[in-house]
Amino acid sequence: MQFYRSKKAAFLYGRAKNQYSNPYFKSQKNIESRRRLVYNLLLISIAFAAWSYFLFFSSFFKIIDWDIRGLKGYDKKDVESSLKNFLGKKELAFLPIENIFIFNEKNFEKQISSQFAFQNIKVRKYYPNKIILNFREKTRKMAVYNTDKIYVLSDDGAITAIKEGISNWYSNTEQETATGTLNLGEVLADSRNKALPPYPIFCDAYSTRPANLQVSAKYPLYKIIKIASDFIDNIKEKTQLDIKSACIIKNKIGPKIIISTTNNWTIYLNSEDDGVKQFYKLYLVLNNELKDLAKPVEYIDLRFGERVYIK
Repeated sequence: MQFYRSKKAAFLYGRAKNQYSNPYFKSQKNIESRRRLVYNLLLISIAFAAWSYFLFFSSFFKIIDWDIRGLKGYDKKDVESSLKNFLGKKELAFLPIENIFIFNEKNFEKQISSQFAFQNIKVRKYYPNKIILNFREKTRKMAVYNTDKIYVLSDDGAITAIKEGISNWYSNTEQETATGTLNLGEVLADSRNKALPPYPIFCDAYSTRPANLQVSAKYPLYKIIKIASDFIDNIKEKTQLDIKSACIIKNKIGPKIIISTTNNWTIYLNSEDDGVKQFYKLYLVLNNELKDLAKPVEYIDLRFGERVYIK
């Protein structure tokens, strides 16, 4: 094999083969181009790292200002505390959530919904470091006493708040078929002390309170409570009766709904029948047999079909 040692010989060899470069000859210009490429890539990497640090890790885009709007039933300090807790976390174990670019509205809504019941949450970002939170709370409909807790429910049965309650408002006289003793006076006094809104007080002496019942969860007995709630709504809208309380206790065949009025009437409802339908059964009675609301009545029983029993 013949080797071309001189530059001239190598050049002539390349031209003879219609080649403009030779594998045995490295141009100084090519070496410089490669060095320049590596240098440029290094500069780009440094610039990218610096820009990333500025956008995601510097204090310039750190959320330090916020405005919380729309709260009615919840304390602003409690919501603010939940926000601060969320901002102190990390995304993917190293990205700071308090950065306005990384702050994720869906993740924030998911966390705060485990502590508060909101209809919706809207987040607006104002760069570089401010957010505005607009909350719309669920409408609070009723308060339910169960064991030693008070559950404030929305109109769709979601728990909006949990408060400490009295433990002796109900005494069960028989384990299986109890009619029980209801201390309504203590319940109503307790609700006033806790400044609960003036909606009907529901006493649930039927269901066992689950250990994991938290805010935003649906109250387990809401289907039955809604029957009483629909009944009471129509009472308020279409009659002069005033409701004092609604209780659900154990009966031989299932839950028993007892409505108490301020004129000392007791009304029994069917726990499976529509509340509006049961109201109109009572409405006919009020327009015919019980026009005088001051009339002493021991009970009005609406549980048996179309019949209404009055004593």
